[in-house]
Amino acid sequence: ILYLTYSDLFKLSNIIKITVLEIIPTFNILSKYFESIINIMKKLDLPINWKTPAGMTVSLSSLKFKQKRIKLLKSKKPITILLPTDQIDYNHIKTGLMPNFIHSLDASNIHILIKNIKKWELNNINLYTIHDCFASDYKNIDKIEILVKHSFIELYFTKDYLNQTHLSFLEQIESITKIFEEEKDGKFYKFIVIKDKNKKIKINKIYVPDCPEFNWDV
Repeated sequence: ILYLTYSDLFKLSNIIKITVLEIIPTFNILSKYFESIINIMKKLDLPINWKTPAGMTVSLSSLKFKQKRIKLLKSKKPITILLPTDQIDYNHIKTGLMPNFIHSLDASNIHILIKNIKKWELNNINLYTIHDCFASDYKNIDKIEILVKHSFIELYFTKDYLNQTHLSFLEQIESITKIFEEEKDGKFYKFIVIKDKNKKIKINKIYVPDCPEFNWDV
């Protein structure tokens, strides 16, 4: 039996992180982009919403919890329970955005897969899915394999999924405040202006990140 302490798990997670960044260096660029978006949403007190390439809307609105001591029975000792507040937990969203974004893309793949099955009238196929795992009967599993690959190609190389997500972020920001644009050294930058909560006169200029551009080899 192998026992891991919290310190061991922390070291293991760092090893995994370093390995992922070495294999996929663009992951860090995407992670910083999402972090910038979350910081803007925090300033605007907004949840994180985005639209998947399949047209599904995903919302992350994790709430902060507060502790409260209560007594269930007079003879029992008080216990501590957690009650949700009306404040969004942006730190929790930061750790959960990337995996939830990937899960939403996997869900989009299933949506596209089912759409194509209906499109090509393959009504005699039995399909079972659990997240990104697919199963069928032995007569049709080869067809499912081809269909799944086709759906992934359509999702990642036909649809500009990241740009669609970026536009949905901009749409959400613009529902609250205006996005301005300025030119510096021949480049255009987007930003929003937010009044300081403590000082009404002071304003903060916050730049909106551009959608990351990745040159994939297909």
